[in-house]
Amino acid sequence: MEFENTSLLAESAGLDVSTEKGHKLNYSSSSSLKSKSTTAKIMSTLSSTLKKQEQKRLDTELKSRVKPHHQKQPMSAAERSATKKSLVILAAIFITSLAAMCYVYMICPELNESEKQHMKIPRDIQDAKMLAKVLDRYKDMYYFEVMFGVVVAYILYPFC
Repeated sequence: MEFENTSLLAESAGLDVSTEKGHKLNYSSSSSLKSKSTTAKIMSTLSSTLKKQEQKRLDTELKSRVKPHHQKQPMSAAERSATKKSLVILAAIFITSLAAMCYVYMICPELNESEKQHMKIPRDIQDAKMLAKVLDRYKDMYYFEVMFGVVVAYILYPFC
């Protein structure tokens, strides 16, 4: 009786109750079973079949829930164009800032040794005061060069 309930449950759950060889098992009457060993074999076969079917169902459900690995997609023409444009702009900014710094270095007037040590980015207020004195001394004679150097070094260059 217990065996018949198992087959009915399996069929109502939509599970196939066939053996591994594809034979349908007949569970309609318990009188057709000759011995307990035959019943045990059939129960074992049914149990393993049900386990395999349940495992397959769980595997397919798990595969549908798991996201596939991100595969590298080829770039479209618009993406390639945008990438090239970005790289060209980046290279232009770098080359322009490098050229501006070289130009400032070339037009910079000749400095004394005591003044060269103060021509650096100031770390504290004393360094800033000494740099201001050096720039003030040269500002009267080389106004364009000093102002261009300050603008490039302290205003434009940090943004590049």
